[in-house]
Amino acid sequence: MASALSESPLRALWASLMGRDRDGHSLALLLQLSEDAVFSVDPRTGQVLDANASAVELTGHTLAELRQLSLSDLFAQTVPPSLLTQLTPGTSRAFRNVSLRTRTERGPVRVDVRLTLVTAEGPALIVARDLTVSRRLEQALARVDEQLTTLAALMALAAGPALTPEDDLKRALHLIATICGADAVALYHDGGQRAEDGRHSAAALSLRAAVGLASMLPPTCELQQEAPAAGSGSNLPSPISPSPAWLEALSALGWAGWQVLPLASGLLFIGRRSPGADVASTALLAAIGTALEALLGRMAREALQAERAARADDLAALNQALLDAVNDGVLVLDQQGVIRACNRTAARVLGYEPQELIGQASGDVLVARQNLAEALQAALAGTPSGTRLEVTLLSRDAHEVPAMLGTAPLRGPGRGALVLIQDLSDRRALEDQHRDLDRLAFLGEMSAIFAHEIRNPLAAISAGVQYIAGKLPADDPLQESIALILAESRRLNQLLADILTVARASEPRLAPCPLHEVLDDVLARRAGELDRLGIQVVRNYAHDLPPCLGDRPKLEQVFTNLIANAIQAMSNGGTLSITLKRASETTLQVEVADTGPGIPEAVQKRIFDPFFTTRRTGTGLGLTIARRIVGQHNGSLSLRSWEGVGTIFTVTLPAAER
Repeated sequence: MASALSESPLRALWASLMGRDRDGHSLALLLQLSEDAVFSVDPRTGQVLDANASAVELTGHTLAELRQLSLSDLFAQTVPPSLLTQLTPGTSRAFRNVSLRTRTERGPVRVDVRLTLVTAEGPALIVARDLTVSRRLEQALARVDEQLTTLAALMALAAGPALTPEDDLKRALHLIATICGADAVALYHDGGQRAEDGRHSAAALSLRAAVGLASMLPPTCELQQEAPAAGSGSNLPSPISPSPAWLEALSALGWAGWQVLPLASGLLFIGRRSPGADVASTALLAAIGTALEALLGRMAREALQAERAARADDLAALNQALLDAVNDGVLVLDQQGVIRACNRTAARVLGYEPQELIGQASGDVLVARQNLAEALQAALAGTPSGTRLEVTLLSRDAHEVPAMLGTAPLRGPGRGALVLIQDLSDRRALEDQHRDLDRLAFLGEMSAIFAHEIRNPLAAISAGVQYIAGKLPADDPLQESIALILAESRRLNQLLADILTVARASEPRLAPCPLHEVLDDVLARRAGELDRLGIQVVRNYAHDLPPCLGDRPKLEQVFTNLIANAIQAMSNGGTLSITLKRASETTLQVEVADTGPGIPEAVQKRIFDPFFTTRRTGTGLGLTIARRIVGQHNGSLSLRSWEGVGTIFTVTLPAAER
């Protein structure tokens, strides 16, 4: 406190006044204005010559009584009068925490004292500062400093986000409670309810957030609406005022003191349990209101931005869903021809993942045997084109994809373009399949006629040869040739039977059929051959499978053919794996896998064609018949093969309802 006294303007002001006005009027004025107790004392005797009002109030003496006292009477021996004679003009001595005798109820008080001799001829000046008041002042200054620091934190929080919006609001209310020394701080909000003229339309405010003794606050704040002044013409919201009933409820809940700060969209409650003065000054409340309004405004803007961002994300997701729902491929290009959006079909046709296409130049991924640059440039320039180009696109892995390509500008020149890609692969495959079916139908018809016309003469030839064989001795040299003729006749007759099976396939008689029993029966009939060739059989049957819906004799024919082919591929032994599992909720799947030499890719393309075979004794109709039967069951037959590894035939059949 001595430093505070030394820095007081009192001494400088005293010296200035004494230098310009030696009649004592300035001294008297200075004494009266000082908040500290000031005494003028005779430096030779220590007698009090004069004192200001603060000295009179502090000591409890009248001015006349003080003039009858000396330095020893006031300070006992803590401030010796002889010290005054040792002072030289312009010097001072300080004493800290000394006792000052008073006539008040407080009794002696502790003060800090400074003795100053201003001039050689003038009186000495004694300034006494009440330590109780000083400490209160220090505490008040510290409190103000804390409030300013906390208010600065509140302003900073209003300027930018620290946590989530609701956490920021809670943090702001905690700061306000610290600033005001409140037991509870609560924000009541109108939820944005406004009438068409901008006036508040809510009858009550809802408690949005609170800190402190929040459980002692009403959940809502009823309002009393104030009518606007007649002829005011103001579009400002009407002021928010809590109803008397709500204020009475606060008293009933035990709140001794509170302040309500109106806001643009609600009000701020600041309350405390103990009685006393207002929790915050008007200026402080104004600063708090400004900061809180800024915070709420920022939160509202951020919420609006988040809502707009969410809507933009939802719109982007909707646009993407619409793009993906289009059967044709779609590319959306900006004005530089860079891909900004695409659907899955376009990505699949071009051999990319959708996210890989975004940001790529369209000319880098739309590669075709034809020139596409002119059509793309015209669309980017805003020129609509009513024609579509039939092109052959090259996918990422250089696979040729027949396609129909169309372009269109987006909303005028300079806005980008739309590219539509219709994959014609399925159409071309269907056209090829139709041609194959027409060819097979013709071939089947001719084969049936041919087989029918040849079968009867062949039967006669076979019967005649058998008659001749019966007339010749058993050791006749011609018996060997006759046996060869009969074997070839039987083989030719089987070929004709297969041709008629393909050409005149009968409809299957569908019924529930346990596939594991069909497979086991076929394997049992081949058990001897499997053992002789050293082929190990591995069964992988899934449990609790329903039966398939099929014609058992025809399905046995299918699996007999597939297992026979697998055995023939492993003449030197190997592993035959039969897998039975569920392919989907409505289908079953059988895989017949061998560890043979595999099938060359060129052979795979023709392996289901009629009469195509790589074996000297085969007819080339086994797999054709098998595929025909599976197709009649509304199933599918396919293969995968790897040279040097083996082959897998996959049969998919519909499951029977349980």
